[in-house]
Amino acid sequence: MATMLKYIPLALLAIFLGTIAPAVARESRRIPCQFNGGKWMEVRNVGNGPAFTLEWEDGKKMSYVWRGSNADYWNITDIIGGAWHYSDHRTMGGFTLTNLQNGNTIKCLSIVNAL
Repeated sequence: MATMLKYIPLALLAIFLGTIAPAVARESRRIPCQFNGGKWMEVRNVGNGPAFTLEWEDGKKMSYVWRGSNADYWNITDIIGGAWHYSDHRTMGGFTLTNLQNGNTIKCLSIVNAL
């Protein structure tokens, strides 16, 4: 019985790692996006808590931080201080980012709807 109790923590650790590993893998995924209505490109979307980074296939990348959840105004800031409005595509999946200073837009589709 004492020997069996020694292995229970290892079994629990294995179960925990088995459930957490898929969640970590989802933190980085490739999705189709376009900038200002241009060419669709594969973009790596890397999440990190309240921040995320979009890494474009042409080598450009930008990180963004959530600032709030109000849908009526700025709710995301990029690493150079730009204010963005995030809106999700509730019925289609994906999202759009709109820069509030210059009107630039980034539109990304969900993986499910892009296939």
